[in-house]
Amino acid sequence: MKKSIRKVLLAASLMIAAAVAERAQAQSNSYLEAGIPATNRVWLGPDYERAAGILASGSVDLPRYDDEAGRDVLLRLTSLENFALANNRTLAIGARLNDTALRLNGAGTILKLYLNAATNGAKVNRELVQLSVFLLHNATILLPMLDEFAASIPDFYNQPIRVEGRRKAHAGVVTMFAGAEVSLSETDFYSTEDVSYLLQGMADTLPALKVAFTPEYREELRIKLNEHRARLDGVEDRAILDRMLLELGAE
Repeated sequence: MKKSIRKVLLAASLMIAAAVAERAQAQSNSYLEAGIPATNRVWLGPDYERAAGILASGSVDLPRYDDEAGRDVLLRLTSLENFALANNRTLAIGARLNDTALRLNGAGTILKLYLNAATNGAKVNRELVQLSVFLLHNATILLPMLDEFAASIPDFYNQPIRVEGRRKAHAGVVTMFAGAEVSLSETDFYSTEDVSYLLQGMADTLPALKVAFTPEYREELRIKLNEHRARLDGVEDRAILDRMLLELGAE
């Protein structure tokens, strides 16, 4: 009798395990089936463009960290491994610059989708800070690449259209960094952990990005960082702010 009960329980356990596995498998394929690129490989610029288009269409929910399948998409989406092509200097600058531009545009579009979701009441704070920091890291790839591209063009500074394009890119970097700074004050939406993560991302990328800052924005940022320092209680957060303030003073 006991053996029979054990067999029944074992069979029931196997059935439950199979059902759970089947449900998990279905979940893990939902984004893939919608056309989102596979998450177990490096994404290139066109992959970001494709993912952005699919998510913007609404054919699948925005990925969320509290969902296993969504977490896989977000981890791939914000992985610094995806800079592999951009960092491969054996490839032509045009190919690397195009890959970077597509990645920036795609990730930027996805960020806007989360901003819209937040406006409509969705709690997507973690998703937003992760994407924001990822875009800052993208900008650190873009700026030296623009200089490399400029150096490959004869008499670059006498080509007004290209010079204006570079100026707009620098202005875009300032807008991106300023947006991250504003988020530091939105503590009704972002958690303490979110703020710390965003601060660290800003500090890590500031040395490379400050070349795009105008003198006026440098001074504005210095004032605002001092305000954040006076407001934040965390010792580590204040230490990060001190590092950023020191970096702003360095040439």
